[in-house]
Amino acid sequence: MIDFLNSRILGVLLPGALIGAGLFFIIYMKGMPIIRPRAIISPFLRKEIKKSGISPRSALWLALGGVLGVGNIVGVSAAIFYGGAGAVFWMCISAILASILKYAETLLALSRRKNGKPSSSAEYIKDVLIERKKPRFGAILSFIFALLCLVNSLSMGCLIQVNAMVGVCKDILHIKPIFTGTLCAVLMIAVSSGGLKRISSATGKIVPFMTVVFCILSFAALIIKADRIPSALSEIIHSAFEWRGVTGGICGFFLSKSVRLGVMRGLISNEAGAGTSPMAHSASSSDSPAEQGFLGIIEVLIDTVFLCTLTALVILVSYPDVEPFADNSVMMTVGAYSAALGAWVEPLMCGLVLLFGLATVFCQCFYGKLCLSHLTKNKTAEWILTLLYGAAALLSAGTPPGSVWGLADLSIGIMTLINISILLLERKRIKTETFAYFNKER
Repeated sequence: MIDFLNSRILGVLLPGALIGAGLFFIIYMKGMPIIRPRAIISPFLRKEIKKSGISPRSALWLALGGVLGVGNIVGVSAAIFYGGAGAVFWMCISAILASILKYAETLLALSRRKNGKPSSSAEYIKDVLIERKKPRFGAILSFIFALLCLVNSLSMGCLIQVNAMVGVCKDILHIKPIFTGTLCAVLMIAVSSGGLKRISSATGKIVPFMTVVFCILSFAALIIKADRIPSALSEIIHSAFEWRGVTGGICGFFLSKSVRLGVMRGLISNEAGAGTSPMAHSASSSDSPAEQGFLGIIEVLIDTVFLCTLTALVILVSYPDVEPFADNSVMMTVGAYSAALGAWVEPLMCGLVLLFGLATVFCQCFYGKLCLSHLTKNKTAEWILTLLYGAAALLSAGTPPGSVWGLADLSIGIMTLINISILLLERKRIKTETFAYFNKER
């Protein structure tokens, strides 16, 4: 039943909804804010003033922690194998549409937050429908969203991440799964029990560090195999306009976080439009919803346009050597870096996979707690949820994800459809806030 819903219904509705909504907002807002790149980059480069709460950049690192999971590594290699090199081109094109949705949902989350405190996206879903005199429908829809987000944070955000980390440690370092699973459980409980401050501190250190190291390794690999870059770029462009490249590329972008039995299924590369990242951005101390929305755009660019493209190029320049790993997407990526830089890089790549995975687990636990607070105000429930995450980490160490992939796909797919509907209802607020910001800047 879950497979049917994912492949036959959500598999058709999601790409259409994401592309359609992205195009609509670009046209509706006359290309703003993506036609103003200086305005977008300014909040990222600006020196931050200390305020209560976490800084705008820290909120960005927290949000990136939620999307830079091991699925990105898996998704890129699988997109290339199943969709051809043209997948890379369509990932980048699709990221433009995704970035405007990320901007819209981030702006909405900040403009509707109460008392400057972070909250689940279920809160603004409920408030929007109450304003439209649909309180009962708002209560039901926000409840469904919060419940599905909680399920997604446990499945994709914990079970699948830890299972992938366990697998790569077993394959490369020959560490027994129970040891890796226990380590992940202990770290998860230790960090998440400290609340937002400890979680944002952890992601604020992990995400920039792993991003820089990953970029250094990627550039080094590309320099060593520089002679193959022109042919790789030529293959990307040529394959992009073949039917196999187009379909594989779109699927590789929209579905890249869910590689199930070697085929991409229903998850979104950077979760744009899903309503997850706005929960991290809503914790920002920023007074400007539009400026935090710009950081949402940067989140997509770092995640998809930059890191995914670097990964894809390394795989393509090493492709003849990594094709035997076709049924193991993580090892295909690790093998590509090893083919360029040597076997010494494999333990380092294993460490990066661990960091990518842990950052996602920390952030997704934060999302889960926000959604739980929407469902119940019982503080004891938060501790129970933290322990449940630890138990899930241990469980996934010895059990293949199996049907968990389908459950995660279904959860985030429905969440995305709900959230995009709310964004379209709030289109006037999003446009008004955007143009008010730029009129003020003149």
